[in-house]
Amino acid sequence: MGSVDFGEVTHYLLTKFSALLVEAGTDKDLSRLSCISRFRSAETLIKSKYANAINTCKITTRANSCTDLDIRELLYDLISALSECRAFAQQHRGAGAGAAAGGHKKGFLRFKHLWFISRTNRKLDDLDKRLKQIFSGEISTGADPASIAGNNEDDDDDAYDDEEADFSAGFVGLDPAAETVQKFIVEGCEDDTNTILKGFGIVGFGGSGKTTLARKVFLNLKNMFWPRIWVSLSGTLCDAAVSVDLRVKILRKMLEQAGGDVSELSTNVGDIPNLTEKLYRLLTGKRYLIVLDEVWHVNGWYGDLCSEQPKGDASFGDCISHALPKDSGGRIIVTTRRKNVATQMVGEENLKRIDTLLGKEIGWSVFSEAVREDGRVDVNNNTLLKMEEIIKKNCAGHPLFARTLATIIPEQIHVEEREDRENEDLIEFLEALLRDSSP
Repeated sequence: MGSVDFGEVTHYLLTKFSALLVEAGTDKDLSRLSCISRFRSAETLIKSKYANAINTCKITTRANSCTDLDIRELLYDLISALSECRAFAQQHRGAGAGAAAGGHKKGFLRFKHLWFISRTNRKLDDLDKRLKQIFSGEISTGADPASIAGNNEDDDDDAYDDEEADFSAGFVGLDPAAETVQKFIVEGCEDDTNTILKGFGIVGFGGSGKTTLARKVFLNLKNMFWPRIWVSLSGTLCDAAVSVDLRVKILRKMLEQAGGDVSELSTNVGDIPNLTEKLYRLLTGKRYLIVLDEVWHVNGWYGDLCSEQPKGDASFGDCISHALPKDSGGRIIVTTRRKNVATQMVGEENLKRIDTLLGKEIGWSVFSEAVREDGRVDVNNNTLLKMEEIIKKNCAGHPLFARTLATIIPEQIHVEEREDRENEDLIEFLEALLRDSSP
C-alpha cells in the first residue's frame, strides 16, 4: 500500500499520540519502561505513511476509508495503552527507593513491574500485528497455506502465524476440548448419515487458545477429511466490504489448498464468480474441512456460510458460500473473538465459548508445563504447589495468561529464596494481583 487516506480525526489522534510520547521522554520513570520503545516504533511507521499522505494530498476532512477507520481505531488503542503506562509509572513513582528498606515490598514491586510489562507487551504484539496488516493490505496467512493445509504427511509441524499457537507446545490440556469439537464435527460423517454442510464456531478473547484448539482438531482429522483448507481472515479488520483484491487472494488460496492449479487463473474483478464455481467443482463429492481463523467482522461476502448456492442454470455468485457444496459432508470451523460474528456465520446453536470447552485444569496444566520447560524452578517446588489452586481458579480458560505467569513467578521465587524469606507473602500478593489482573 503506497499511500493511505488520513481524515482529520486520525490526524488529531496521531498528533496527540506523538505529544504523549514527547512527554514520556521527559519522565524518567515512564521512559525506563522497556515497552516505550515499541510505541515509538509504531509512531514512526504511522508517520511515514502520514508523510506520504501529505505528499499525495490524501488528508481530507471526511476520510472514512477502511484504512483510515482502522488507523483511527489503532491510535485510540495505542493512546489507551500508553496512558496505562503513564498511570503505572505515576503510581509507582519513587517506589524503588521507598522499598529499599523492605525486602518483601521491593520483591512485590519487581513482580508487579514484570507483570505489567509482560501484559503491555502482549497488547503491543496485537497492535503491531494489526498495524502491519493495515499497511500491507494483504491477507494474513502465516506460513504458506498450501503447506498449512496439511495435505501431505510432513506438514504437521508447520508454524502458524498467530500468538495463540505458541502458548502450549504439545497442546497441553487441550485433549478434552478437542474431543468435544471433533465429536460435533464428525457426527454423521463416518456412516454418511449426515452429509449436510455444518459449521462450528469457537469464540474467545485473544490468547484464549482458539487457534491452537482449531489447529489440533485440524490435524487430528486429517484422515477423515480431504481436502483440508486453512485461511486466516485476521487481515479483514474493518466493517466495510472485503476488497475485491482480498477476495481473489482468499479464493485462490482456497483453490490451491483444494488441489487446484491457480497458475493460469485470472485475478480480474469480474472473474470472482468463476473462482467460486471452480472451487465448488473441486469440492463437490468430497468431505472437506475448512478453518476460517481469527475472523474479526462479518459481511455479505462470507456471512451465512451454510446458505445455498445458486440453483440450476443460475450463474454462480461471488460469496464464499456459493463455493461450498452443501451435501457432501463438508465441515467449517470459524474462530473469532466476537460472538455475533460466529452467530452470523454458522448460527448461534453451533458455537461454543472457549472457556466452556477448556476445563479448569487447563490453567495449571499450561502453567506447570511452562515452568518445567523454563527449568529455573522444580514444578514440585513447595511454593508452586501452594499456588496450584489459586492458578486453577484464576487461569481456567486463560492458557496464555497462565503461561505469562510461568515466566514471572520462578524468578520471584528465586529472589525470595536468595534473600532467605518466607514465601507466604508472595502467595498473598499473587492472589491480590490475580484478582486485579485476570482477563
